[in-house]
Amino acid sequence: MRRGLALGLLLALAASPGRAGEMVHGADSAFAGRGAVVVWAVQRTTDEVVLRVAAVDPALGALTVDSVDPFTERRVTRLVPSPLIEPRDLRLPRAGFAEHPRTELSFARRPEDLARGGATLTIYFSGVPDTTPELSNEAMLAQFLAGALRQLLPRAGRAP
Repeated sequence: MRRGLALGLLLALAASPGRAGEMVHGADSAFAGRGAVVVWAVQRTTDEVVLRVAAVDPALGALTVDSVDPFTERRVTRLVPSPLIEPRDLRLPRAGFAEHPRTELSFARRPEDLARGGATLTIYFSGVPDTTPELSNEAMLAQFLAGALRQLLPRAGRAP
């Protein structure tokens, strides 16, 4: 019985499309740690969720983003493996979180590593964090994201 259960678990893990590396739960709208910064905001006029992502660790030089249905594990790629040389904004339709509420940001040294499923770090969020500010125009959004990033970058190298 135990052997069958262990074998089934191994097969399930081997078949899963998940990323390798450390998995970290990002519960708040401002995440800083493990060499990365993620800031969330909602742009009300366009009904978009905006994530600003930055890395201070060279081992996190590439990023891919997936939206995931936690029940079916169906994934929608929101950003293909791409270099993360400077802070990057990602705009997601707010309505998309109804069907794919989990957001996974996977990092690696190079985009090719991510394309092979070799993430160094994956930060995941369950839905839009409750503390995410809603901003009414693009100028306020830009000001908020710049200020939050400036505050969080010094803390990015520490554990969250």
